[in-house]
Amino acid sequence: MSLTIYIAAEDRLGIATLERIIRSEKKNCEIQRILPSVRLSENQPLRQRVQNFRKAALAGCYYIVLTDLDDGACPLELLEQWGVLPLPVNLLFRVAVREIEAWLLGDRSNMSKLLGIKPALVNAYPEQLLDPKAELIKLASKGNAKIRKQLLPEKGAFGKIGPSYNDVLSAFIDTQWDYRSASLNVPSLHRFLGRLSNFATK
Repeated sequence: MSLTIYIAAEDRLGIATLERIIRSEKKNCEIQRILPSVRLSENQPLRQRVQNFRKAALAGCYYIVLTDLDDGACPLELLEQWGVLPLPVNLLFRVAVREIEAWLLGDRSNMSKLLGIKPALVNAYPEQLLDPKAELIKLASKGNAKIRKQLLPEKGAFGKIGPSYNDVLSAFIDTQWDYRSASLNVPSLHRFLGRLSNFATK
C-alpha cells in the first residue's frame, strides 16, 4: 500500500520542485497537491490554510509545505509568525532562502545550459542573493534569443517575468535540474533533503 503525501507551495515552481524531489527520494508514495490550485503568487493563500495542514498532520496525515523566505529575517521567524510551531512530526515545513529560484540556480551547470551562458556567470552562492528571480531574469537576458523571449517580460508588459517563465522552468525542474548538485551550493535545499530522508517512514 502506497503512502500519501500532501504537498503545498505558493506557486507552480514550488510544486514542481517538491514533486521532482519526492518522486525521486520516496519511491512508494502517492503525491496529492493541495496548493496551488490556481495561478497563485505570494504566500497569502498558503498562510491562510497552514493551520488546517497542521491539524491534519496531527491527525496522522503527511504534509510537506514549501514557501519562500523573500525579505524575511530567517526561516525560524517565519515559522513563528505563521504560528505553526511546534511542528508536528507529520508536517515537513521548509523555507527556500530566499526564493525557489535560488534552489534552481544552485545547479550551475544545468542552469547555464538552459540559458545558453557560461557556468561562471551563475552565482556560486545563490542564497546570498537578495532577489534570485531577478538574478535569473538578468542571466536569461544574456542568453540566446529563444530563452530571452520565453523568460523575459515583453517590452511594456506588466509583470517581472515572461509568458513562458513557469512552463520553461517547470520543465527544467522535471528533466534537467540536478537537485543533489544544487544542494551543495544551497544550504536550505541541503537541509530539506536531510529532513526528507527521515520523513514519512514507517
